[in-house]
Amino acid sequence: MSLQQPEVETASDDEGEGVFFIETDSESEWKDEDQIDNRELILQKADALASENRLKEAIDYYTMVMRDGAVRPEQLSTFVDCVLRNFKRNVSEPEEEPGSGEDIPMFDCPSCHSFLGEPVTLSCGHSYCRRCTDHSQLSKCKLCGEPVHWTHAPDQQLKVNVILSGLLDKFFPEDLKTYKTICEIQELTTRRCFKEAVSLASDVIQPGSEVASVEVKGASEEVASVEVKGASEEVASVEVKGASVEAGSFEEVSVEVAIAARLCRAEAYTGLKQYRLAMEDTEFCLTARRSAEGFFQKAMVLHAMGQTDESLQVFLQCLAMDDNFTRARSQVEMILCDLLSPAGETVKEGLRATTQSHASPHIRAKTLANATSDADSRGTHNEPERTGPANPCHLTRAASLHNATEKTDEPPESVERAALSRTNSLCGHAAGLGGEGLKRVWSAPQLGDQDRAGLLKRKLSVSGAGPGLRSVGGSKQKRQGGEQSEAHRGQVSSCSPARRSIPQGQPKSSDLECALCIRLFYEPVTTPCGHTFCKSCLERCLDHTPQCPLCKESLKEYLACRKYVVTRVLDDLIRERLGEEHKERSKTNLEETQELSDLTRSVPIFVCTMAYPTVPCPLHVFEPRYRLMIRRCMDTGTRQFGMCISDPTQGFVDHGCMLIIRSVHFLPDGRSVVDTIGGKRFRVLSRGMRDGYSIADIEHLEDTRVEDGEELVRLQRLHDGVYDQAVRWFQNLKVRFHNQILQHFGPMPAREADIQATPNGPACCWWLLAVLPIDPRHQLSVLAMTSLRERLQKIQHILTYLQSVPDS
Repeated sequence: MSLQQPEVETASDDEGEGVFFIETDSESEWKDEDQIDNRELILQKADALASENRLKEAIDYYTMVMRDGAVRPEQLSTFVDCVLRNFKRNVSEPEEEPGSGEDIPMFDCPSCHSFLGEPVTLSCGHSYCRRCTDHSQLSKCKLCGEPVHWTHAPDQQLKVNVILSGLLDKFFPEDLKTYKTICEIQELTTRRCFKEAVSLASDVIQPGSEVASVEVKGASEEVASVEVKGASEEVASVEVKGASVEAGSFEEVSVEVAIAARLCRAEAYTGLKQYRLAMEDTEFCLTARRSAEGFFQKAMVLHAMGQTDESLQVFLQCLAMDDNFTRARSQVEMILCDLLSPAGETVKEGLRATTQSHASPHIRAKTLANATSDADSRGTHNEPERTGPANPCHLTRAASLHNATEKTDEPPESVERAALSRTNSLCGHAAGLGGEGLKRVWSAPQLGDQDRAGLLKRKLSVSGAGPGLRSVGGSKQKRQGGEQSEAHRGQVSSCSPARRSIPQGQPKSSDLECALCIRLFYEPVTTPCGHTFCKSCLERCLDHTPQCPLCKESLKEYLACRKYVVTRVLDDLIRERLGEEHKERSKTNLEETQELSDLTRSVPIFVCTMAYPTVPCPLHVFEPRYRLMIRRCMDTGTRQFGMCISDPTQGFVDHGCMLIIRSVHFLPDGRSVVDTIGGKRFRVLSRGMRDGYSIADIEHLEDTRVEDGEELVRLQRLHDGVYDQAVRWFQNLKVRFHNQILQHFGPMPAREADIQATPNGPACCWWLLAVLPIDPRHQLSVLAMTSLRERLQKIQHILTYLQSVPDS
């Protein structure tokens, strides 16, 4: 088999359109020992074509790979990106999810735009409700675009922000109660307790009402009993299909709550196979606010109904609004994988059965009838919601329809029905809706794999056509009503929820105190375990041990990342509600920073080794006190500290050298490798301690300049002689010592034209002092000299002595 450009030929299908297919080598070539390697190469070729947006050619290669062996859905990620790009290009005006570019209220979740219940703070500092994070539907933060890396196990829940959660419970107890009810509905749905989930969701949408029982019996559609318990709310009459529904006026709920409850109920209805009711809920949510979550739930309903074409288009519309919606992307990958794969034996038999004359007429008729009746019911039932003059903010009235209509769509009636449900649904909806979509790829048994690939290419290239996508799966009349729906949607969006108001006098400064410094939070940072501290306080604790100071949970991964980002909600809350206290706290922090920025008073001293001007000095920092010192030097912007050798009586000697930090490389366990280079020399005036490390008041040292011309000439002659002597000594060293010096200190500095150009004198003197094998006390005496002549003479004596010693 070859990987050359496929030859594309044209054939005609039942409507006379061209079908693209790939001309491949003989099937026998697929059966050699390199079959797996060949498949990988072809898959890479297909991905490359998809990356270049060559959709039709890519489909040929993907089809070739699928014909030889199974490909995992996640391997089609590049193909999905290509399809999504084509889809976006075909949509006239790509939509953005509401709130993506707006100022989101402080206590709303940026993902679902509902109450920020059980807040979870991500590594970027933004907080989301746990409902959104538990689904792991976030691959990027919707506010800053930073990738979200999920490190928790699937059976573990992310930790709630303790401080923020306590404040929300204190400020908005009713909102939190409603949020927990929504979570309970989702939990019931997860446990497949669909009836209980529907009942609880209906109670949320209709406060004060409880549906005792609703039964729909076959074709006669008789409602056995409907009871509404609560104040004086009575249902006057309930009739199914085409009749009027009257109910008492229920207490209104907020837009966010209604949308969240209806989306949960739609998922439960889907589990009960009540697809029409599920579609009503999703359409209602999309009318109130067009969101990626709403489109995703609608697509899931369509997919469960077997409408592969419509569900794929709605999934793509979901991704067009939010291309980081991981659950929608996974569904698209699985659908495309199914469409590209050769049909299984069961599906082939089902397709054959639905088109042959001896196929079960009951199944065929029932499928077509269901498709038509569902489309009609959606068109008539949704019309009051879409076009009625009622107040669009009254989101609960239509909910009573769900309690009075059919309890369930017809369940499968036989094993044969269950086995062919997907195939029959595809065929039935194809006939009922009259569309030429992706379902035709499945519903035509006379098409081979190559023909089906060609048909798939044409459908993917045109599946993103404009207005029809706004009412996927609907009738022609529904599509023509798009303009009216848009107007209604504008009315709904005008009643967006107001910002939640915090009770007067709240919060108190004691509610926002750091547990370490017992002061108001300054730059609050939240750890993965959910506890919040001042940034500087947390860093100091992690210098000693990689554990949370409160719960002792391991923070090794958090320490390795070193991303201590401020928690936005808490910081904004402090600035807005505790402005004066925050200004005072900022003033105190500024004063502390300014004190640390002085390079002559209270200068941090690293007591370790000798350092010299212009000479590199790499350091391995592991002690907690020096971790703190290095971090403060970086935070204040000075990037400098003093280096001295130890002294048994005073702690450190009287002379040293300032080191300038060039770079810091942090290791995962908190240690760091600091690259520094020598700066100015200094003399210690007084000593002290700060937070475990030494500090000192210092004065800088400079060489005494030579002004006399003859003296300067003699000094220059002495310098040149010492330099030549040093070059000979260095060249005569053994290769091993020579290479070690080059590796640690670099080459010897070049001869300088002006030996008094800098306050520290020629750089070669300090390089020689660093590499010469002499006692640090002798080196310290040279460092303290302010006369260049004396320094050169001292180095000359050392070189003369070393050259006189054999094998030096």
